Amino acid sequence: MRITHGYHILEENIIGFVTSFGLRGILIGFINLFSGGSSVCLYLGLILTTFGAGWWFYEMTMESTYNGDHSKIIIRGIKFGWILWIFSEVLIFASMFFSFYFITFEGNISTGRCEPGFGLIIADWISIPCWNTVLLTILGISMLGWEKNLGGSLRKLSIIDFLWTFMIMFIFLISQYYEFYNGLISMSDGAFGSIYYAIIGLHGLHCFIGEIMILWTGLRLLNYEYDEENHTNIWACGINIHFLMAAWIFIFLLIYI
Repeated sequence: MRITHGYHILEENIIGFVTSFGLRGILIGFINLFSGGSSVCLYLGLILTTFGAGWWFYEMTMESTYNGDHSKIIIRGIKFGWILWIFSEVLIFASMFFSFYFITFEGNISTGRCEPGFGLIIADWISIPCWNTVLLTILGISMLGWEKNLGGSLRKLSIIDFLWTFMIMFIFLISQYYEFYNGLISMSDGAFGSIYYAIIGLHGLHCFIGEIMILWTGLRLLNYEYDEENHTNIWACGINIHFLMAAWIFIFLLIYI
């Protein structure tokens, strides 16, 4: 068959079908969990979603690196799609910040005001939040070094930057976990507790996904799958890290200070 275009036609598979069931299981599982029910559906949804994502990562690696199916036009489409996804995440965080300040300045007894009430104390900005800000700033710098040092004699520096990036993100996640489980605020503490945990929790979830991306991308780096010209995965990982860094700076300035 003669091919007259630069696009890669995917073969039929059930990755999307499996992942969609996994995401629905996560949604139903959270509803059951918040209603005092069983969390079995949540765990099953997480397993299916993780399996679907891993399968998708594997397919992308095989198509791009070993089969040579990703032409320049496909790579351009992947980059454009990733930028659109980051833009959608910006809108999600913007809506949450809007909710936070709308209830703060316009809320009343019926809607619940958003200032911490009596006995609700968030972490002092100079402690864990400031520490997390420093970590993510260093993370962004190490991510830049990772991408700039690809190929040739700088490969060892790129590997060091990968290990440094992975370690910093891991420390950040531990720090967030500590703040979550040792804080004096819960999700049931009015509008403030709900929005506070929604914003911080969503950012933490993105950081966890980002850590998986860093690990997967770093393993491919160790396997000599990138060079100065072909490193779309590292580019996408870097865009994600810089977005998380910028989002945290807004969280730090608008909520903690």
